[in-house]
Amino acid sequence: MHILLLSQPALYGLAGALVVALVLFTVIIMKNMKKNAKRNLTASADPQSTTARIDNIESPSRAVAVASSPAASSVGNSTARISSAPLEISADPDARSISVRFTTNSPERKTLYTVKKKRVTIGRVKDNDFVVSEPNISGHHAVLVLEDEGTYRLEDKGSTNGTTVNGVKITSQQLKSGDVVKFGPLEFCFLSEQESADAAMQEAGKLISKIQEQAPSQLSSNLQQLKSDYELLHDAITESKNLNRTTLIDKLSSFSTRIAVITNDYNKVERTQEMINTLFETSQVISSILDMEKLLNTLMDLVINVMKAERGFIMLKDEDSGTMVPRIARKMEQQIMGEGKEMLSRSIAEKALKEKKPILTTDAQEDPRFMSGQSVIAFNIRSVMVVPLTTKDDVIGVIYIDNREKAGAFTDSDLNFLTMFAAQAAVAIENAQLYASVENRINELSTIAEIIRAINSTLDLDKVLNLILDMTMDLIGVEKGSIVLLDEKRQKYFVRALKGDFKELYLGAKVSLGNSIAGKVASNGRSVMINKIDPNASNPGGLQKYTSLLAVALKIKDKVIGVLNLTDKKDGGKFSNNDLSLVESLAYQAAQACENARLYENVKDEERMRTNLTRFLSPDIVNQIIQTGDGELSLGGEKKTVTMLFTDLRNFTNTCEKMEPGLLVTTLNEYFSEMTEVIFEYGGTLDKFMGDAIMVLFGAPFGHPDDALRAVCTGWTMLEKLKLLHEKWQMEGKPQFEMGIGIHTGDVIAGNVGSVKRMEYTVIGRNVNRASRLESSNKEMGTSFLISKDTLEKVRDLVEVREAGAPHMKGIEVPEVVYEVTGLKPGAREKALESLKNPN
Repeated sequence: MHILLLSQPALYGLAGALVVALVLFTVIIMKNMKKNAKRNLTASADPQSTTARIDNIESPSRAVAVASSPAASSVGNSTARISSAPLEISADPDARSISVRFTTNSPERKTLYTVKKKRVTIGRVKDNDFVVSEPNISGHHAVLVLEDEGTYRLEDKGSTNGTTVNGVKITSQQLKSGDVVKFGPLEFCFLSEQESADAAMQEAGKLISKIQEQAPSQLSSNLQQLKSDYELLHDAITESKNLNRTTLIDKLSSFSTRIAVITNDYNKVERTQEMINTLFETSQVISSILDMEKLLNTLMDLVINVMKAERGFIMLKDEDSGTMVPRIARKMEQQIMGEGKEMLSRSIAEKALKEKKPILTTDAQEDPRFMSGQSVIAFNIRSVMVVPLTTKDDVIGVIYIDNREKAGAFTDSDLNFLTMFAAQAAVAIENAQLYASVENRINELSTIAEIIRAINSTLDLDKVLNLILDMTMDLIGVEKGSIVLLDEKRQKYFVRALKGDFKELYLGAKVSLGNSIAGKVASNGRSVMINKIDPNASNPGGLQKYTSLLAVALKIKDKVIGVLNLTDKKDGGKFSNNDLSLVESLAYQAAQACENARLYENVKDEERMRTNLTRFLSPDIVNQIIQTGDGELSLGGEKKTVTMLFTDLRNFTNTCEKMEPGLLVTTLNEYFSEMTEVIFEYGGTLDKFMGDAIMVLFGAPFGHPDDALRAVCTGWTMLEKLKLLHEKWQMEGKPQFEMGIGIHTGDVIAGNVGSVKRMEYTVIGRNVNRASRLESSNKEMGTSFLISKDTLEKVRDLVEVREAGAPHMKGIEVPEVVYEVTGLKPGAREKALESLKNPN
């Protein structure tokens, strides 16, 4: 009986199966030629017991009941290496032994190795009779024993993955014809001689027909001759009378050799066709797959399948760092490698990248170029192929495949194929990268559009700043952010928006131009991107507080109005060039939104300021204040030379007590309205109403050379307006009032006085009191309009006056002569008004 083993490819063995099937058939013929001849043809070979070894068992594969042809290397005690070679285990009950027979890969040699024992051991370690280099086979896996009764027993030796017979796990089992035995992934049948012969005969006929149908034209003549030889052998076997033993053996030997040659040619053609099909499939992938992950998985499956590689990697260049990063790592079983997925030879990959050339090493362990590499030694890497993925003159990555168990797994032909495959794969990957880039850009632009819509939906500057910061932080994925904005009036930068845990920053904090990253960006307008910040670094920018930082200027044309700062990505990663480009694009729109909000804020401030100023300044002066930008209402003051005008109504308090409240208010408002028109006509500043009194300034907030003249003209015109009101009030039956006016010129402190919540522009100082006392002196001296000597000195040529004496005024130790205004000289009004029309 025979135990027969062969790894079977997808097309049921094709040429390889044909070889071993016909060889089994040869062995059976030899045994049946003469009944008294030795039962085993291998007895004529070297009788020494050698160790059988089989490498590269393709798992999981199904072995079939076929045997090998006589072909091997020299006989000896050395271990024979068999690559996917057929194996026959022949149980010979007459010889009371078991023969393990196998051949090497060399078709030129015909020596047959033989191990003849009653007990044959099977396992992975070298001291077995049958050595199987398969990781799922235990060191001493099983033993096959010829029993005294002529039966055959299979025993498992406590293997890790077990032994099964017909799918049932066994420890010891007697075998019968047709049993299916499995060691780990290795499976074969136990058949009788007659069943083996019949099976071999049937398979040989079928496979010759299949090869003849599928083989290319250059093999047709060889196949025709092979078929004729097959028919002759078939007749000889059937009748067993046309050929003697010696002739039959010669025929069989010649037939086997020719089968080996034509099968080798067929395998080469089939291999070439497989590569062409793979290249065609790759070209279809280029035009059909744009998703990067799906593409890489498909490309890896194609190259692993056609190259029969143990492992495969595709590495792509990182755009920011320029280093190669593994994007897909795959085993032959199409398993994605997880932990340790970078267990590849970087030295070989980097050499291919540097030289931009494909690299093949049949055994890295012995290759002087790579044998000292740490990964080569650590991971026992042997056969390796690395091919750059090149587009034009740029290397975008590499394809790397290897085999850690077998040397010589790849050939120059394989390298040529992988080079052509890589050329197509590079195009596909570049297309996928471009597609992903465009898709990402579309998404980014869509997000930017949403941000722009959001920040342009409001003109509140604080809301705009917080929207910009919130949405940008979400877009880039950072933990902290801030916006520094330029204060136009103070020309300094301050923190206006803040998100995240900033211990060293606070809203309103001043940012120095030289001592921080934000300050440097504000100073030169250039963006800064820093990754992998050393936590122990010592620098004035305080970088040790962050792991990464991105700072981008907010610019209007070439003017930096602020800085957008982002720090510490949420995933702990680095800021990329794409992040920088995205934030810079957004920064332009953000700057425009900030500027619009700030302009709106300025308009609102101007309106508010205009409203406040028009209560006590003429419209012309208000416009002048706003245009010169001196209308900031802040606490503080300055020394000015000002002409002050005070007015007061005589006996108003006694009269108002006798009037109806409504009539009193109406009369008073009418009086103030007329007086205010006069004040504004001559450019006076209405400081305040004090009951029925009025305080007016000339020279504050802006001073002019003719302030004193305009003050006197204002006072005289106010008296004229009051006479007209008297005539009107007399007709209406209203009471009449007399008015006193006092004007003095001197130095005062002018500015906004009060609190932040309530302030007013006014003047203070001793000269203010003197002007007020001068107005009060009218009652004592029986006059209506008094001016001081200081004021007279400025208007002497345009005003008519008389000396009124030197009244005693409270707070003034030495009385001074004062003057009553009796009229205006010709041209005085015109000159005062002319200066208002031409303020410069």
